[in-house]
Amino acid sequence: MRLRLNLLPVVALVLATATSPALAAGPSEISGAVRLRDGDTPVVGGVPVRLGGLTCDERGSRMGDRATARLWDIAGKRHLTC
Repeated sequence: MRLRLNLLPVVALVLATATSPALAAGPSEISGAVRLRDGDTPVVGGVPVRLGGLTCDERGSRMGDRATARLWDIAGKRHLTC
């Protein structure tokens, strides 16, 4: 009995990985001074870094300003590498 492999899922996975925007987006490491876009998006070396799994209100709202202030307490005035 011959074993038949369905290579379509494997080929699809390889193509999806090879053409992933995350891989094509740029360097795998960024470094620099921090500024804050809002409470869940610091900007490191001019590149926005979205903190996955964290959702905050936007700056200008009461809770968004609190989240931004807290992130500044944690990461502000630092040189970070991501």
